[in-house]
Amino acid sequence: RQFEEAPGQVLIQSRQTLRDRLGQSWQVVLFVRPAVSDRAGADRAVSQPREVALRLVGFPGQVVFRHPATLALTASQDQQWQAADGFATGAPGDNVGQYDLRDLLATLPIDQPLDLQLPLVGETRSLRIPVAVLLEWRDLARR
Repeated sequence: RQFEEAPGQVLIQSRQTLRDRLGQSWQVVLFVRPAVSDRAGADRAVSQPREVALRLVGFPGQVVFRHPATLALTASQDQQWQAADGFATGAPGDNVGQYDLRDLLATLPIDQPLDLQLPLVGETRSLRIPVAVLLEWRDLARR
C-alpha cells in the first residue's frame, strides 16, 4: 500500500496478519518513508529510505509491550540482531510496539524465516516472519 502523506512525501507499507506460536493473531506492518528529494535534485536517486519501521499490534487487553525494550530478531543460532524501540517514550497503546529496521533490513537473510522475540510485560512471545514477507519488505525498502 502506498499513501501520499504530504506533497512529495509518500508512505509505503506492507500489512500482514500472522499468528504467534500460541495461535494469537498479530498485525505486522512495515512502514517505509522514502527520503524526500532535496530542492535541487528531484531526479536524483535516493539510496536509503528516511525511515523503515516495523509495527507490531496484538489484541488489546491480551498483550502489553515493554517500553523501552529492543526487539530480538533471529534467523539462526549465529544470526541475531536487535532493533531499537521506536516507542521508548510513549506508545499509542499498550498492545503496540514499533521498532527501527532502517539499518537492519538490508542485512536480514531472505532465504529463511525470521523469528521475532516480542518484548511483552511478563512474557516473551515468538513470531515467525515467513520468507515471502521478508522478500516483500526488502522490495519495499528499495523503492
